[in-house]
Amino acid sequence: MSKIIHHPVDNVTMRLIKSEDLNHHGTLFAGRTAEWFVESGFIASTSLLDPKNVVCLKVHGMHFTSPANPGEVLKFDSKIVYTGRSSLVAYITICKATCPKILVEGFATFIHVDEETRPVPHNIVTEPLTEADRLLYEQAANLEGQIAGRQRTRATNTVVQQESRSPDQRCSPGARLILTIHQTGRKEYFFPYSIICPRKSEQYSIFTSVILPLRSVTGVMTGLTNPL
Repeated sequence: MSKIIHHPVDNVTMRLIKSEDLNHHGTLFAGRTAEWFVESGFIASTSLLDPKNVVCLKVHGMHFTSPANPGEVLKFDSKIVYTGRSSLVAYITICKATCPKILVEGFATFIHVDEETRPVPHNIVTEPLTEADRLLYEQAANLEGQIAGRQRTRATNTVVQQESRSPDQRCSPGARLILTIHQTGRKEYFFPYSIICPRKSEQYSIFTSVILPLRSVTGVMTGLTNPL
């Protein structure tokens, strides 16, 4: 399927703040804001894809700068600023209809799925045209990278074990790589290493990427090199 080129376009929705939308302070409840925030991002996503094939994966924070009061009309401005293989990242801002000052802003990631809610490619490529959209593209790409890193290392354990076999399965299933993780700051390491079959003389080169909150990594395996 051919690629679809997409340039970020604003999608605007409006909301009237009513009594049922308020918190105990008498201002707009943050939970209601979050509901409308995600809805706005969803509308931007479905301007490109069928609504039944779009689900929300994550809200990347919502930064509130000031409250909103009953009777005020809010303007939600959303646009898709980044697309991955199956993901779409929306940038959403909220302001009062009578004032351009931003009250809330943030990003939300949506996923293109099939009938069984499995991620599938959407073939959409985002190409920013303005400098502002390029900056948003870079921010969204960074958020996507963080998600991918967490998915690759779902369990943040102190020990990561990865069993490795040869591509043609001639290698003994006993070949194993063990990485010991010491947790501190977040860093990324890329490990080129070799697997030596315990019962064969063949050597197989394998590459893996590990992203974890870690300080140092030690390997128990022949051929493990220092992290780059």
